[in-house]
Amino acid sequence: MRPRGPPLEVAAARVCREAGARVATNVLLREMNVEGVAANDGRNIEVLANGLPLWNGAQLAVDTTLVCPLDWNGVPLGRAADTDGAQLTEARRNKEETYSELHKADGAA
Repeated sequence: MRPRGPPLEVAAARVCREAGARVATNVLLREMNVEGVAANDGRNIEVLANGLPLWNGAQLAVDTTLVCPLDWNGVPLGRAADTDGAQLTEARRNKEETYSELHKADGAA
């Protein structure tokens, strides 16, 4: 199966560049000077934007995610049939767990 993420990553990087950021892609977490990340950590951030005018130029780390409320056969996943944004909430929770060091960092949103 072909990954679906690269077009989202390209789009996110382009939006950040057009907003005036200096953009780096596929940056390893261990190269970001984030406290609590081991020297052998293999996780990466798809888009890293520096120098944006928002938040006084704070670094913005973007890890894109494509979320679908349906299973492969069209059946709603989890609470998707009853709760607006249920899959988005779950995706955010997963990202916060995956990148807990970034989520806990000062100024992280």
